[in-house]
Amino acid sequence: MPRLEHEHQSRPLRYREQLGLIATARHPNGCREYSDETADNVRTIRKLLDLGSPTSLISEVLSRDTTGRSFGACATVA
Repeated sequence: MPRLEHEHQSRPLRYREQLGLIATARHPNGCREYSDETADNVRTIRKLLDLGSPTSLISEVLSRDTTGRSFGACATVA
């Protein structure tokens, strides 16, 4: 289980969860558990935000990326 709080502050993680950009499992005590896929999505979201992408676009990108490819492996658009 990735420890995302060490890499990212917990408040932005909760905000991204509220926006539907990431999904988390909850333990009975309320603690969140992040999957490896969610950890990868958080890193992708951070990169896209750093590039100035709006969250609405990021949501669309994440919902369409079902190939499992890294965003760095995308082909160049001619």
